[in-house]
Amino acid sequence: MRKALDDLVHEGLLYREQGKGTFVAPPKLRERFAQRTAGFYEDMVSRGLKVRTRVLEQSVVKANKRVATELELPVSDKVIKIVRVRSISNEPILISTSYVSYHHFPELADEDLSDVSLYGLLRDKYGVHLGHGTRLVEVALCTDEDSKHLKIKPQTPVLVLTGTMYGMNGRAVEHGSARHRWDRTQLEIEIVTE
Repeated sequence: MRKALDDLVHEGLLYREQGKGTFVAPPKLRERFAQRTAGFYEDMVSRGLKVRTRVLEQSVVKANKRVATELELPVSDKVIKIVRVRSISNEPILISTSYVSYHHFPELADEDLSDVSLYGLLRDKYGVHLGHGTRLVEVALCTDEDSKHLKIKPQTPVLVLTGTMYGMNGRAVEHGSARHRWDRTQLEIEIVTE
């Protein structure tokens, strides 16, 4: 029996809390990435899930070398930095950090970004249709900020997705990363053949 429970904990179907017992783990949220340029918000809403957003930071900053390179801007050019916690059913799932060019979207610095899709806003209000993007997926240990905002223990693994989205004209529109709780996230990757 103990071995069977250990296997279920290892598979993520159960979890243990010291001194409290073993419990059924909530299902992981599968995020789709193939052939779509929708972000987390639009993906979850399309499945009927209620997404809540808390904006932690929305400010104009100077682009560091990496952000400038990804957005094809001069180093120290102004960018809008947006940091948000995304929750499903009042449970925090991820922290996203996005950068967009201040020069191209200055009004975005003052937009209300709680409970909206950044990609949807860029499309519907600014006329920017995303054409393609890149995503790098890796595992890291959570930071103190991750632990605090995602309500997970320090040094817990997080799934980190880093990438850049491009408009239909090929120009970089947004660069950012999302730090997902590993215990609540699955990635679905569609394989297509030519």
